[in-house]
Amino acid sequence: MKKISVKLGALLMAALLTMGLVSGAFAAYGFDDVPEDAWYADAVCRVSQMGYMNGVGGQRFAPKASMTRAMFVTALYRMAALWTELPAETPAADFADVAATAWYAKPVAWAASQGIVAGRGDGRFDPKAPISRQEMAVMLLRFAQAVKPELVTDDNVIERAFSDIEQVSPYARDAVVFCAHRGFFAGDAAGRCLPKKTATRAEAAQVLMVLAWQIVPAPAAG
Repeated sequence: MKKISVKLGALLMAALLTMGLVSGAFAAYGFDDVPEDAWYADAVCRVSQMGYMNGVGGQRFAPKASMTRAMFVTALYRMAALWTELPAETPAADFADVAATAWYAKPVAWAASQGIVAGRGDGRFDPKAPISRQEMAVMLLRFAQAVKPELVTDDNVIERAFSDIEQVSPYARDAVVFCAHRGFFAGDAAGRCLPKKTATRAEAAQVLMVLAWQIVPAPAAG
């Protein structure tokens, strides 16, 4: 009963945060390196309150630091755990560089079992490597296919103009288009998606906040 109550409480808080009924400032107390007027402040507030991302210690979020592959997979795992029923047991992922005792081992194993990640192709996951924006896009598309398939519709194939779309690797092209269509990627002032640029923790927080908006169940009418 206690577990159910905690999850219901988390779901209620998520709905309130998503609908903007709880102040972002309420959620972000404690991060000395997140100015209230920063473009990412609200996203950091919301994803930290929901537990998708944590700080790095010392009352810091490190918004400009690189997001690693392990960090992003873990954030997706935490989001899925809140909105879906995860299997009680997940076979360990067959990656030589993911120790069973690593803090990210269970999220990586879950993501591999769902087809969200496939590793580097040489038996490694490379968990500590910074994640590029196109790698993040691929994980987001596969996450949607596994957890919220209704987000992936036929009109996702409509091209959205990025001035550097030709720089997107072929394997990530559909994923980048999907992310643009869903509003996860908006491009920079020059209309570039910067697919091979390392994603920062602030950018990851923004993406996760927008994703949460689209996963949170709509309030019942009445």
